[in-house]
Amino acid sequence: NPQAAFVVYCSLFHFEVSAKMPDTDEKGVQKYVVSTDRSGDIHVHVQGDLTQQDKRCVFLTVHDLGTNHSSLVDFVSTPAMSEIKERSCFIHVDVPGHEESSPDLPDSYQFPSLQTLGEDLITVLDFLHVRYAVGLGEGAGANVLARCGLAHPR
Repeated sequence: NPQAAFVVYCSLFHFEVSAKMPDTDEKGVQKYVVSTDRSGDIHVHVQGDLTQQDKRCVFLTVHDLGTNHSSLVDFVSTPAMSEIKERSCFIHVDVPGHEESSPDLPDSYQFPSLQTLGEDLITVLDFLHVRYAVGLGEGAGANVLARCGLAHPR
């Protein structure tokens, strides 16, 4: 059912990926910068313990226009989400140019299409060694996740 939450299966394709070692912020969220060939650097924020992914649900989140991962980190940290947070891990993706304190993108920057962003989410999952994730998107982020699911149905 395309209207229900979908499971993203990490592809068997190999992508050229590089990343810097993660930093951890005051909320315990680990930050990675994953470089992709098509979308450039994608900032990824992991909330929870990915080493426990076989025992926990992994959520892949993408924010709406004009926001970033921090709105979703705050949402997951609310008391209403405490039981889910205890049993899950969240991978929050910042769309290029939406990172905390991000400078304006240069005029020459070619912003990736929603389709390209969706397809490149698999690169992020591959880098983090995540086989399955439930997509949770807000606004345009939901569109990106739907494109990811359509591009990589298994």
